Amino acid sequence: MNDLLRSWTVFLMFMIVSMMSAACALGEEGQSESANVKETTAQMEERTDANEKKAAEETSKDDAMRSEEVFDSAKFNELFTVRYFHLQHPSHPGDSILIQTPDGRSMLIDAGAPYVYLQLVRYLQQLRVESIDAVVATHPHSDHIGGFPLVLKAFDIGRFYLLDIYNDRFYYHDMMKAIEREEVEHEYLEGGMSFKLGDEVTVEVLHPAAGVLPEAAEDLEEEWMINHFSLVLKVTYKDTTFLFTGDIFSKQELELVDAYGEELKADFLHVPHHGNASSSSLPFIQTVAPQVAVMGSNIFEIGLVNRYENEGIDVYLTEMHGNILIISDGEQLEVMTEKDWQNPMRRAK
Repeated sequence: MNDLLRSWTVFLMFMIVSMMSAACALGEEGQSESANVKETTAQMEERTDANEKKAAEETSKDDAMRSEEVFDSAKFNELFTVRYFHLQHPSHPGDSILIQTPDGRSMLIDAGAPYVYLQLVRYLQQLRVESIDAVVATHPHSDHIGGFPLVLKAFDIGRFYLLDIYNDRFYYHDMMKAIEREEVEHEYLEGGMSFKLGDEVTVEVLHPAAGVLPEAAEDLEEEWMINHFSLVLKVTYKDTTFLFTGDIFSKQELELVDAYGEELKADFLHVPHHGNASSSSLPFIQTVAPQVAVMGSNIFEIGLVNRYENEGIDVYLTEMHGNILIISDGEQLEVMTEKDWQNPMRRAK
């Protein structure tokens, strides 16, 4: 009997090791483009850890004392607001930003990664959003477009703006299928174009330059190079301006400085590439010269935080401040965060 038990134990251990080896092989295979194309959002959902979902659903009252104020849509409905959503995940949760205008229009810039879509939808529902006038995908990477399939299903969408770039990954195909399935009108953006968001807000496209896509992105050596073509939008509400930069690198920043010069000046800056060292060149920062800058996602370089603060810019990070609300009355900006945080490396002034 003991010999039989030992035999079964050995057999089960062999099966477990075999299954783990197969899973590793599949994981490596899943990194290939062909496997990525076949992968679906549904499969991603199945792999989402239950504990992480639960953690995403629960917000600590101790750490988020101003949550109700940040999400009080009625209190600020007569002002121009920008909300940075704190998407939480150990990996790269990505960006998602909601703009709302005094005349009731809204624009969602990016939708985070596929595994945080539930958080994003809950945030939007918390703000009592039922429809979104304009949706913008700054570039087709998973941490920017992963949540769009559910967003398009959950809310009425007026128009979808995106880049004319093909990406042979499952999350791009899921997004494009959702656009078709939900019959959402879509338009490819490039430099020189603009559109209105209500009566008082103008959205100008500064990057990529007109005519470069899709050809320029067809022979990229690496998929990450799509970052270089991220949409850069300048949003103007009365006398206040906001610059949203996607994931552009320093090279594109300097090209923008050369192309636009003082026209890049803005009161608010979305820090490029989540505060990664690939971006935030000093000439770019000094040309834009914002009062306020926000770093989205959970990756950032503390040295870059210092670089902005040394220029007299107020810097906020979703990873440290939680959800962030920027308010404009058309003349001045006000910032409200869920949590307080101060850079421990801030130099004494």
